[in-house]
Amino acid sequence: MRDPEMKMRRRMKTMVTTVRKNWMHMRNLIWVKKTGEFSLHSHSYQNMGNISRTHLQELFGSFPSTDVDGDKVQDLDASDEEFHIYEQDSDDGNYSDDNDC
Repeated sequence: MRDPEMKMRRRMKTMVTTVRKNWMHMRNLIWVKKTGEFSLHSHSYQNMGNISRTHLQELFGSFPSTDVDGDKVQDLDASDEEFHIYEQDSDDGNYSDDNDC
């Protein structure tokens, strides 16, 4: 049986990679919507260190803001824009989490 901490680190790494890919996919969709241009760079998420602060501010500035009270986020139907995060299959052939105890 594997060390639980090692297994958790591997899961976290997989989740971070998946979130980065989903974030870059969303960023690319916004770019296509704004400019009408489409890029086929399959691993563009690997160059995230080169993203400018101005670009990130513009990107995050396009999301809905809070109400005047600052307590509530505007009502949105986010069901069409949800991303589901799935773990990648492990390389060791153990595809079930039932044996993790």
